[in-house]
Amino acid sequence: MRSEGAAKHKENQQGKGSGTDNSTVEIYQERNREDDEEWTSDTVFLEPFDLEKSTKQHPVCIKKALKSVGVQNYTSISAVGKFRFKVTFQSAHEAKKLVEVNLKEENLKCYMPVTLKQTVGPIKGIPKSYTDEELKENLAKDVTILKVERMRIMDSNRNLKDTENVKIVCKGKDLPANVELYRCFFKVELYLFPIKQCKNCWAFGHRKEKCWRTTKCRECGENHAGGSCKRKSCVNCGGSHDPTDRQCPEKKKQIQINLTMQQEKMTYREARAKWNEQNQYELLSNEEEFPDIARLCTSETRPAPNTKRSGEQQKNRIINFCHQPRRRKYRTLTK
Repeated sequence: MRSEGAAKHKENQQGKGSGTDNSTVEIYQERNREDDEEWTSDTVFLEPFDLEKSTKQHPVCIKKALKSVGVQNYTSISAVGKFRFKVTFQSAHEAKKLVEVNLKEENLKCYMPVTLKQTVGPIKGIPKSYTDEELKENLAKDVTILKVERMRIMDSNRNLKDTENVKIVCKGKDLPANVELYRCFFKVELYLFPIKQCKNCWAFGHRKEKCWRTTKCRECGENHAGGSCKRKSCVNCGGSHDPTDRQCPEKKKQIQINLTMQQEKMTYREARAKWNEQNQYELLSNEEEFPDIARLCTSETRPAPNTKRSGEQQKNRIINFCHQPRRRKYRTLTK
């Protein structure tokens, strides 16, 4: 199962331009030129150019590769994925120098995550009569709007139906507080992308199409396809509920991680590490999870008393010890 999933992942990467033919090289060079023109961040992300070749899996290997091409003015290198790394510089000017370097011989290429290049924000209360093109042309704003899209929902007949909510895609990491449409102001909120949950293993972070894990039962969480299991056991947290339950602690955790990713423009690994650091003492704050000691310490669970001596014998032993003369801790000096 794992090898088949890895093969599919390689095919997807090859379809995106991870091969080594001439057309792929032209696409790679064109992509670098586009990034050079709009690179305004002090951070550069690296990923493998071709997954079929040997890939670097440790920041030390990245440091060695950057040293071989003459790039050393970075402040830190950290892993943000199995084959992806983040290189931080002191300024955007220094980061742009790395983007201009051809790293194909090191099987590396620079890329900018979409979350750093674009930010999505919903707007509520826009009449349905306005088209997406009209809104894009007439929305007054302080940032560049790349796209305007009407948000739709599915009705009882499973047909998409327009709503009064509009989603705008802005260039850069910042969203405007509000936008103006024909002298009317509308508030712009932060859009939270839906959480991905696999329907094969019921884990979070990926879809069924890209899952390489063993099939898990939705009811009991064991390694078999879902059936008529009566026992409920969540695969993610072990609770007695469905893995898609909104009250699942793991799902609430994923929602908070997703919110941190969108607010602070982090990768999933960075947001998860920050959440774990901030909530490492969360269990200690819940008094209900601690057992009642007074209730549990009954006569049956208390240790048996020492039956070697009775109470009177122990009392006499203490009295005799107190009446014994003290021993001298020094020798008497003699002439």
